[in-house]
Amino acid sequence: MKPEVQRVIEFAMGDEAKVTKSYAVGGGCINQAWRVCLDDGREVFVKEPSRRMQSDYFRLEADGLEALREPQCIGVPKVLAVKNTPSGTPLLILEFIVAGNQPADFQTKLGTGLARLHRNTTQYRFGWPEDNLLGSSVQPNGWFNDWVDFVRKRRLGYQFDLARRNGHGDSQFTQTAQKLLAHLDTILDSDEPACLLHGDLWGGNVMCDQHGEPVLIDPAVYYGQREADLAMTHLFGGFTDDFYQAYEKVWPLPENSMRRQKVFMLYHLLNHLNLFGRSYYGQCVSLMQELI
Repeated sequence: MKPEVQRVIEFAMGDEAKVTKSYAVGGGCINQAWRVCLDDGREVFVKEPSRRMQSDYFRLEADGLEALREPQCIGVPKVLAVKNTPSGTPLLILEFIVAGNQPADFQTKLGTGLARLHRNTTQYRFGWPEDNLLGSSVQPNGWFNDWVDFVRKRRLGYQFDLARRNGHGDSQFTQTAQKLLAHLDTILDSDEPACLLHGDLWGGNVMCDQHGEPVLIDPAVYYGQREADLAMTHLFGGFTDDFYQAYEKVWPLPENSMRRQKVFMLYHLLNHLNLFGRSYYGQCVSLMQELI
């Protein structure tokens, strides 16, 4: 840990706090992270981007964490500070979550907590006040009154345009994408309200704390129909039948939900295509063809 980072942590934590130890811990593919011990016994989790990022990089994440934490439906780390070092490096300081082993009812707790979060945050506008980040990708937002319009312009349409700029937009890709966008209103036919979404809900963004409770991390929040969150849980594993059964016990899903969820599986696969390259191209085209 750089000395200037240590000094900013000490200043942010107040009470003349001093860092006594710091340990590198997992921060994902785009961040460095530390478990930091202070001389008064407190421990904090500190993230720093692995490469140069915009100055409000972590404020966007902090806003999302605080929004998820406010309804008190499921565990979310407390934001302690968002700071920049004198050289301009963004820092995010969170409470340190001590990881534990998943108990037998962990997936049930996770499904119940997510359903309560969704059910207790409903509204009738879709989006978020400002653009934020999905991994290291810009996630455009703004407010929309129509869900299909939001998905067409701010989710799929944006990723399709990015894919073309990245060299993935051959004739097959472009024609299939255009057909899907034209018919999107016949697929997204649910009239459910918006609710607060985690936005990047794969297994790596769920922790189990020392008490066996689920904790959500690394969000890309916005208000949208809840099937967008559930779609991501099907892509990369980490969620069992107990999770889905517990979710539906609190808030059953409407008919034909899985077909609509595939639209949002596509959104995340397109994001992976744009972040990680051509290996995701076949999955994207195949799923588009299935949907149309």
